[in-house]
Amino acid sequence: MLVISFFILDRFSKLEAGGFALGFLVSFFLFSPDLDSRSASYRRWGALRFFWLPYIFVFRHRGLSHNPILGPLSRLIYVGLPLYLISVKYDLRLPAFSVELGLFFLLGFWVPAVVHWAVDKI
Repeated sequence: MLVISFFILDRFSKLEAGGFALGFLVSFFLFSPDLDSRSASYRRWGALRFFWLPYIFVFRHRGLSHNPILGPLSRLIYVGLPLYLISVKYDLRLPAFSVELGLFFLLGFWVPAVVHWAVDKI
């Protein structure tokens, strides 16, 4: 799948392709839909896996967290909201990036979730 993605993204700039690849890898290894259970994805977080315990209790396995739209969105909000609140509280400046780069990252982040959903349906 990743090879096909790079073939398609050959039509885009290296920065856009890199944003897609980064989103894909982050989603595939760290933000799997299986974070709603004590899975390999959950264990990959090591000492920080406790962070996902509330997520496990809120989302049942193969429920909303496996939805191809709401699943990735729920995980982004689950991680992004605390990071945003911490950055506001401590007046941290987040690095700026282009909208296009952000969109390619989000597209890359979304693809593994869709593939996971499709494989679960088979």
